[in-house]
Amino acid sequence: MELKNYIIQNVNQDKLFSEIYLSNSVLNFSGLSFCSEILTIIGDSLLDEESLDIVIENHNPICIPYSITPRQARQALMRYGITEEMILSAIESLPNINNLRSDARITWEYSVEFHRDNPLVVSMANILGWTSAQLDSLWILGSTL
Repeated sequence: MELKNYIIQNVNQDKLFSEIYLSNSVLNFSGLSFCSEILTIIGDSLLDEESLDIVIENHNPICIPYSITPRQARQALMRYGITEEMILSAIESLPNINNLRSDARITWEYSVEFHRDNPLVVSMANILGWTSAQLDSLWILGSTL
């Protein structure tokens, strides 16, 4: 029986099916029907509609880009309220063991792309107090700019 419809784009149906199944929010959950942008949940009844809504809302089929350009990174950072001065200050706070600070300055100024999994990127995110999810969001935003 069709239980509820959602408007959603870019659905990873296998992943979403698993997420809904594991949420135990639908009694006898039997599948998804997807037509255009309308996603239909199929099962016997809703056990926890709020939980189902949260699963759908948090479903993120978007892949995190491996790299973004320095321009994209700077524009995304600006949109998150991170200024050039804040980045330079964070770089200066790095220890210069094995030329880490110097390498960071060179990377910031001269890279042709920034890789999401680069240890320097992760270190800078930690200095700024960012979570991994926030860094992922920055990369996603940057890839759209």
